[in-house]
Parts: sequence; structure tokens; C-alpha cells
Amino acid sequence: MSGDRHPDPARRALAAALEGRSWRSVPLASGRTGEVLRVDADGEALVAKLDSTGEGGLEVEGQMLRHVAARSDAPVPRVHHACSHALVMEWCPGRTGVREEAAESAAEGLAALHAVEGSSFGYHAPTRIGGLVQPNPEHSSWLDFFAEARLVGPARAARDEGRLDASTAALVESVAARIGDHANEPSAPALVHGDLWSGNVLSEGSALTAFLDPALYHGHPEVDLAFATMFGGFPRTFFDAYRDRVGGDLLDAGFWDTRRDLWNLYPLLVHVRLFGGGYVDELRRTAARLA
Repeated sequence: MSGDRHPDPARRALAAALEGRSWRSVPLASGRTGEVLRVDADGEALVAKLDSTGEGGLEVEGQMLRHVAARSDAPVPRVHHACSHALVMEWCPGRTGVREEAAESAAEGLAALHAVEGSSFGYHAPTRIGGLVQPNPEHSSWLDFFAEARLVGPARAARDEGRLDASTAALVESVAARIGDHANEPSAPALVHGDLWSGNVLSEGSALTAFLDPALYHGHPEVDLAFATMFGGFPRTFFDAYRDRVGGDLLDAGFWDTRRDLWNLYPLLVHVRLFGGGYVDELRRTAARLA
């Protein structure tokens, strides 16, 4: 199949990535900026994400997946091609979410990702989360990084975009100012997935087969575990298995009572910026409790 003359730049990019191979595709889904395709290329199963605008961050997503593959044993799809218009990856089997039988494997995979330590909190470049640019200024303090880059910055952006009222943005800033009342510094900067909801995890039988769509940076391991509680899809045995594997004071009573809500203010702010609606009320209630 050839797409060299196709008017869509994403289709042209896909054709260029598969040049010299016989291939066909079927649609899987429609994303925020384009299509997701299942591609059969000379008998090899692939997934292609297309972005006609070139502004959705597919090249960054490819870089993040390659970073995880190079630095850890956490399973991610192998990237065949990444540019602003097309991301071509291996097809990974499984269904989204983690069922009971895969809890141990998922905990092991996440612990492998978190075992990759950084020299500072943040990341060497901005990444992406849900199509938004995610600033990652490198910082020696986790609490300062989270307060500035994950609370104050996103709250002001949401306010300026007309997604968040000024009083709720001020509540979030009050939480940031008091962050030391609720949490301590972690032992080291850990590489975190950053967008760990059930739709970004594939499992089959007793095995975790892939983490998808990371929003990488070096932070506190608990941010991933908190995010995993937001929409379900992870059994309690996953959290127990993770804590058994890593030890320490992660996932103690303070996590479930307070820190989980603190860390989840950031994904709530992301959802406010992307979707608005009921996420604003949830953000306001949570921030008021913590402020």
C-alpha cells in the first residue's frame, strides 16, 4: 500500500515509515488529534497513532517510550518510528486495566520503572500529558517541584485559559504553600509513568504486557500509585504487591488518608484543563480539605 501522494501529512508519514513493506490497516480508535490504527506490515502486527496537525506530541511520546525501554525492565511497546505526524509501535496483546491475576506482574513492572533514579526531580525536557505540554524544570526538592510545577503552574494556566475560577486556583496555591504539612521528601527521584490510569496499562492472563502513553519525569513513586486509584481498574492486591516489593513507608495510612488526594490534585488540574465540568468541583473540594 502506498500513501506518498496522500494529502494528509499523517498518512504520508505512515507510508514513509513503512516504505518498502506491504501493509494494510484497520481503525482502532479516534484520538484527541487523530486516528489510532492496527497495521499489518509483512505479517508484523503494529499500532500507528496519527496526528494530522503535528502538534499532539507523538514524537515526544516516542522518545518517552524509548527512554523507558532503554533504562528499565518495565514493559513498553517497541517504537519503530516516531515523528510529529506518526508514531508506529509494536502491537502488544492484552486488555486495558489490571485484573487480579496480573496484580503481581503489574506491581513488579511499576517497581522496575520506579527503580530508575534521576539526579534531580523533573526531567531534562518538557514531556506531554493528555496532549498538554508538561513542564519539568529540574529541582533538588520534590516538594518544591510539585508545589511549583504540578500545582501553582497548572492552576494558573487553567485560570488563564478560563477553565478554573480564581478562588479555586487560589485554594490550590494555598495547598502548595502548605505542602510540607502533608508530605516529606522521598528517598530519591524515581522515574514515574505520570499518567497511570487503567487505560494506559495492558495485561493478559497473569502478565502485565505493556505500559502505554507515559508522561515521564522523575518524582515521588506515590504519584503513580495515587493516579491508579482515580478511575479504578487496579485491584487492592496490586497496591499490596507493590508495597511488599519495595518496602519502606510508601502506601501507609497517611497515603490513603491524605497524600493520595494531594498527589491527585495534579491529574485533576490536567482534567480541568482538558475537560472542565465536574472535575472543577472535585478539585475545589479536595483542595479545600487540604488547604
